[in-house]
Amino acid sequence: MARSEHLRKVLLVLCDDGPDNVHEVGKLSQMLLSRGILTVHLLVGVHGTPDIYPIELIYTSMEECLEQFGELLALIVGHTK
Repeated sequence: MARSEHLRKVLLVLCDDGPDNVHEVGKLSQMLLSRGILTVHLLVGVHGTPDIYPIELIYTSMEECLEQFGELLALIVGHTK
């Protein structure tokens, strides 16, 4: 993705609970990644995950997530240039 001349696509997914089907979600995340769509899962109030997603960030509260959202966007945009 870093060497691609194509426009980069980033999908931010805000989750307040785990998925119903861990296997299917992992498969979908990998499919999106193979198509050049970087998916970042923001997990709020989830007490640990078994590494379901390729990129997951865990927040204790929605306030914490929103507080750090600007920095997250700046970091993502900085790495996709």
